[in-house]
Amino acid sequence: MNPFRALGGFFSEPGKTFEGLVKAPTWWLPMLLLVVSVAASIWVASPKMDYEQMMRESLEKRAEKTGAKVSETQVSDLAERSRKFAWLGAPIGTVVVAVVAFGVAGVLWGSAKAFGGEIGYAQMLAIYGHANLPNVAGTIVAIPLFLAQPDASLTQKSAARVLASNLGALLPFDAPSALYAAASSVDLFSLWCLTLLVIGFRKIPELPRGAATAIPIVLWVLYVVGKVGWRLAFPL
Repeated sequence: MNPFRALGGFFSEPGKTFEGLVKAPTWWLPMLLLVVSVAASIWVASPKMDYEQMMRESLEKRAEKTGAKVSETQVSDLAERSRKFAWLGAPIGTVVVAVVAFGVAGVLWGSAKAFGGEIGYAQMLAIYGHANLPNVAGTIVAIPLFLAQPDASLTQKSAARVLASNLGALLPFDAPSALYAAASSVDLFSLWCLTLLVIGFRKIPELPRGAATAIPIVLWVLYVVGKVGWRLAFPL
């Protein structure tokens, strides 16, 4: 399938597009867009971060558990170090995102095969890559929103609310991090991706319709539970 035709087809006729991708898989274009959009968003967001405030909040949270005092010198030193190596954020972030994307595709492929689906890894990469395009769109939409923010004005929590596409944006900043993790998972772009993934799974040969619907949803629920559990164990 023509990569650019597949890209447009996911907007107009996702069912037919996924059916075509199963027959003639292509995955490089959505993966390239994912990597480029993430790199661009990190590059744009880095100057907007208030590293001193982020270090202060992190050290104060640690001090609550250990009883240690927070030194302004320590805060300044860590903030300066973070600013110095901020340029590494984009290359490291793109590598991590790429590794995670190929890993998620592997989990989806193994799950489909376990329930009888006749599909190769390249076919699953094509399905997952195109089903993930709404998240790419969300990342692109966030870029001008970050550009509109003053330099050194955002912390980790406020940066996560720049694109108010999930229920977490409605919570106060002092809300428990586990609650925020659960609320932020109810996200417009993520749910769009999940819907497309179900449509794509239903085009996998020999995969029962019930399993095609259940596999993406169950894996998404497990992911959300993992996020919430992590924040219960390690709150911000």
